[in-house]
Amino acid sequence: MNQPLIEHNYQGESPLRTLWFLFEGDRLHLLAATLVFVVKHSPVWLMPLLTANIIDVVVQHGPLADLWWNALVLVVLFFQNIPMQMLYMRHLSIALRRMETRLRSALSRQLQRLSISYFTRANAGVLQNKVVRDVETIEQMVRQLFDGGLSAISNLIGAIVITALRAPAFLPFFLVMVPVSAGLVGAMRRTLAARNTAFRGEVERMAARVSEMTHLIPITRAHGLERDELAHMDETLSQVRAAGLELDSTTARFGSFSWVTYNIFNVLCLVVAAWAAYTKVIPITAGDVVMLSGYFGSLTNAVMGLVNLIPPISKGFESIHSAGEVLESPDLKHNEGRLAVKDVRGEFRFEAVDFHYPDGDSPVIQDFNLAVRAGESIALVGHSGAGKSTVLNLVIGFVRPSGGRILLDGRDMREIDLRTYRRFISVVPQESILFEG
Repeated sequence: MNQPLIEHNYQGESPLRTLWFLFEGDRLHLLAATLVFVVKHSPVWLMPLLTANIIDVVVQHGPLADLWWNALVLVVLFFQNIPMQMLYMRHLSIALRRMETRLRSALSRQLQRLSISYFTRANAGVLQNKVVRDVETIEQMVRQLFDGGLSAISNLIGAIVITALRAPAFLPFFLVMVPVSAGLVGAMRRTLAARNTAFRGEVERMAARVSEMTHLIPITRAHGLERDELAHMDETLSQVRAAGLELDSTTARFGSFSWVTYNIFNVLCLVVAAWAAYTKVIPITAGDVVMLSGYFGSLTNAVMGLVNLIPPISKGFESIHSAGEVLESPDLKHNEGRLAVKDVRGEFRFEAVDFHYPDGDSPVIQDFNLAVRAGESIALVGHSGAGKSTVLNLVIGFVRPSGGRILLDGRDMREIDLRTYRRFISVVPQESILFEG
């Protein structure tokens, strides 16, 4: 079920298309959650209208029946929220949890497929962060998009539609608000995205530093280097703090500026509506003034809500790219279609084997020849860096020769499925690892 996720092209498309792809198979649940949310959220954008009706009954001494009917509609709208909320959460949670499970499973499977050389370049803490934190960030982004984004959009549409029907003369105020908010979003999006990228990079470097520190604690203490290691750690933490402060400062400036702008429009709308009702320039009632003020506040909160979604969306898109780096990595072991090993006698032959690492200046092993009979014991002895571990990695198949060839029971190891071969060998690493039972 994870093969399409692994084979997808992540780096070559927009994050929104990738996000849509991640929910393949659960899009009906997302659609159902959207429709249910609009129904359950209806009291919020209908309340100003019903409140205006009740005020007009009081001010104009209208029929009391209108008062009771509007109150009854409000009560019904409030109570429907309970079952609709449960239904909404059910559909949304099913889609989110399935996506979360599929993506983590695909990442885990891809990590098992990647070559050992990939893991020599990548830090274990960073890879763990991609499986745990990145998927969690994507899930939280989608949840906020539904909880906050749908709320803001439904309030926005409700306010504009009802105002256009009941007091169309005030619609220009609302139409001005949307372009202003869009301008704010466009102006700040690049800055916030850059700050999020910088902060994420510092956090990943911190994770790598923590992983390295815990891994080297025995060596650090044996050589009395605790202070040096802590100095390196403090430097890394300072860089994370600086990047976080820069991100928080940018977010704060954006939030305060947008809040002041929106509320100035809100006050302007209230004053103009009250003036129009008082002078009768526009035929609106006292209830309409309250409704317009309520909808303008609702519209302000809706636009503010959409603006506040930019940081989590930016973080979520960064996490999508981060997970895609693993899922789309070309550094794979290719075993499919090769000869399956059914038994191993244990006869090895190195024929003019050369090997050098991609980032190395000189070969680690050069013109290496060795014949090992089945059942024979061989000990490799040499100074650090002589190539002992490299020879072992060549035997296991973790790395491939740069030149020459290795024969296993007379068969070139490049022609066999190494996964089937490794079932016949045992490896005792330098570090002890206990698997969870």
